[in-house]
Amino acid sequence: MKLLLTLFGLCIAFPAICQPIHHGGMKKLIEFGWDEPNTAYLKAHIADMEQMPFDGVVLDAEYTDMQNKTQNLSQDDFGKDEISWVSLKTALNNLRQTHFKRFTDNFLRFNTIPGSIDWFDDFSPILHNAEIAAKFCKQAHLKGILFDEEPYGFPIFNYSKQKYRDQHTFEQYEAQARLRGREIMDAFQKGYPNLTLFLAFGYSAAGNPKHWQNAGYGLLPAFLDGIIQGAKGKTSIVDGYEMSYPGRTAEDFNRYYDNIKVQNRELCINPDKYQKYVSAGFGIWMDLNWNHTGWHTNNLSLNARTPEDLQETLVNALTCSDRYVWLYCEQPRWFPPTRLPKAYIDAVIAARKQVGMPNP
Repeated sequence: MKLLLTLFGLCIAFPAICQPIHHGGMKKLIEFGWDEPNTAYLKAHIADMEQMPFDGVVLDAEYTDMQNKTQNLSQDDFGKDEISWVSLKTALNNLRQTHFKRFTDNFLRFNTIPGSIDWFDDFSPILHNAEIAAKFCKQAHLKGILFDEEPYGFPIFNYSKQKYRDQHTFEQYEAQARLRGREIMDAFQKGYPNLTLFLAFGYSAAGNPKHWQNAGYGLLPAFLDGIIQGAKGKTSIVDGYEMSYPGRTAEDFNRYYDNIKVQNRELCINPDKYQKYVSAGFGIWMDLNWNHTGWHTNNLSLNARTPEDLQETLVNALTCSDRYVWLYCEQPRWFPPTRLPKAYIDAVIAARKQVGMPNP
């Protein structure tokens, strides 16, 4: 999830004399990181989990493969194999037996893994998996799908890596990616009408449109065009804007909001539908840049983001978002609490209180 930081730098902006512009109404804070729970963990630990200051989590669903081995849906959903609905029965029953009280906004993770398929290949397995993932969400009473488009496997959005690039121009691949985006959105909505589709990031990941043909995410805008074109009814699309990972100040989040709502709208092939369906959210990396500065549980001032920084960041992000902010963590774990100093828990609680959100 930290891959996109290389595109936007790793530094935190210096504070500016600026106030975050308030957008939206009720705000929600979601936890999503390396401590991502599966349905069995949720069932066993939901009472303890809901003592933490969040409104929901991103989760994974277990399924049983043809060899009777337990796998994760998000690791196999975007490839050549169909995942059977029956194989998700245990995971679905786990969630039906999980008594959610505070966690009202939970999302099932859907990835572009393994990505071992070309946009011109048979997409029926992926469309099948998208439909049953959404159906799973609906029957488990989840808010919707967290679609992490980052290609952890094959670089599916990079035109230069495509199997048939010698047979099809970049523009032809764009048209095909746009078609696939619409088909996937149709599949999601068939399984779960009016769902919330939470994207890890939107058009900004592709960079300058002049360079899309040679960019790692060059086909992503066309794919998103299709998703937005396919949106209907009360479906909601959230741009989770992973590029805000290093943000802190009000000025930062006002700028990010403008990127999502104004600049990216103009990149969409259908700006009117974009305006209707896309809302602005932000991702915050709590243990920012730990692989360079370390993650310190005793001397917190050595962390790139101190508890005081985290509180300020969350206040600005929550104030400026339309609804959602997600907190991303790698070294500290919330579920169960591991390498998680109490000062950081207190910072999240204080930020929620500051913007008028309820706490446990």
